[in-house]
Amino acid sequence: MPTRNSWLIILTALLTSLITSCQTTVNLSTNLTATAAMQADRAPASLKVGLPPKGKLFHGVHPGDSSGEEDVFITKPSTLYDYEKAVRDKKIDQRPAWVYFSHEWGYQEGDKTKPMNSHAFPLCTVRRIAARGQTPFIRLMLRSDTDSAAKKKPEERESYFTLRNIIGLHPDNKEISDQINRDLKKWGEDARLYGNPIIVEWGTEANDETFGWNARYNGEE
Repeated sequence: MPTRNSWLIILTALLTSLITSCQTTVNLSTNLTATAAMQADRAPASLKVGLPPKGKLFHGVHPGDSSGEEDVFITKPSTLYDYEKAVRDKKIDQRPAWVYFSHEWGYQEGDKTKPMNSHAFPLCTVRRIAARGQTPFIRLMLRSDTDSAAKKKPEERESYFTLRNIIGLHPDNKEISDQINRDLKKWGEDARLYGNPIIVEWGTEANDETFGWNARYNGEE
């Protein structure tokens, strides 16, 4: 039989795992730790992202590694710490004010036979950044995979997160469009409940043909 101390150790390890892990594919409503955290931030967002002092610029970073994956910080936060150490080594005594990461909505590993990544507001990652006094900058990546659209054959191009499906006015597939917009609405509601400054971007580098939302793939839309 485990002793009282051993039970405390097991419980502490479990809670630590829940709190520090940002790898989750379940909705926030089924994550007890995240749900409890959301309840603590019920106040509507009233703060704004501040401006730098006159004559100054904010220092921002999108942490990454040699893999080139844009969401690597979610599972490998050490990429940010490594960057900050490198900056300190260069005698620049200033941590980044903004920390970027990509929230990929597509299929896990770009494999359409696998489930999609979580579409829930990335509360764990956001809190990890904010707890260090930095502003989270979220790149909302509504795409099925991370492959360059410019290198795909016409039949391989985006069919789920199309611009029409995202906008929803004249969708390519109404069922898919409705699901995307339900997920977006819930994401926005949870971002508001978080109640602290964040920056959110969709349509990253729209002038780059790498991404399926570029005008090349959407006519005059």
